[in-house]
Amino acid sequence: MMERKRHSFKAGMLFYISPDVKHSIEIDAEDPLCFLSVHFNYAKVSMNEENWGISGDVDSLHLQAVSELKDYYQVEDIFGQMIQSWNTKLPGYEFVAKTLLQQLKYTKTKSKLRYIIKGGKNY
Repeated sequence: MMERKRHSFKAGMLFYISPDVKHSIEIDAEDPLCFLSVHFNYAKVSMNEENWGISGDVDSLHLQAVSELKDYYQVEDIFGQMIQSWNTKLPGYEFVAKTLLQQLKYTKTKSKLRYIIKGGKNY
């Protein structure tokens, strides 16, 4: 449920949850659910006369709250790579995670991704 609206989950669904949006997940014990989740913060970066500026005051990204992906294998793979990179914490893992997030954004979905619903796999 996002902002008092119920959504049915199925494999290949992608959810973007903006900051401060109330949400919950109800799982049926008879029909368990498995999903991948990525949480992140972002900021607006600018450069003015050789000085970098970072502002945390940014608007919400303009993305659909719920999307159903037909060929979600590519997005699923990127999510898996992000999670593996973050969990193993090898040198440069933060850069790898940021790069994969940009790739995910480019690959259909765009940013501030929270959940991709998967059918039948455990992570």
